[in-house]
Amino acid sequence: MQGELVTLRMFGTGQVTIPNKWRKQFNTKEFVAVLKGRKITLTPLEMDDDDEEDDDGKWEVLFSAARDGGPIDAHEFLEALRKDIRKEHGSNKKTSSKNKIKR
Repeated sequence: MQGELVTLRMFGTGQVTIPNKWRKQFNTKEFVAVLKGRKITLTPLEMDDDDEEDDDGKWEVLFSAARDGGPIDAHEFLEALRKDIRKEHGSNKKTSSKNKIKR
């Protein structure tokens, strides 16, 4: 296993706290959580020009303004991205009403 290993404690609400020095490395407050067997993987939900490529070395185009009829509101794009992530990981349920985008 590479990287720093820490033990996280789950509170009665089901929340865990990501260490502050880790949180400061990401420009986001949203993470994608994937449950696979007995392993939970958290990935920051952010997109920067210097982000690494997907595991297969290719980026997938989810939205193209030229193809999809023009610009899209950022909130609509984020909701579409979340739906795609849920679809990819086999979950159609929203995890919490707190995760909804406020308009």
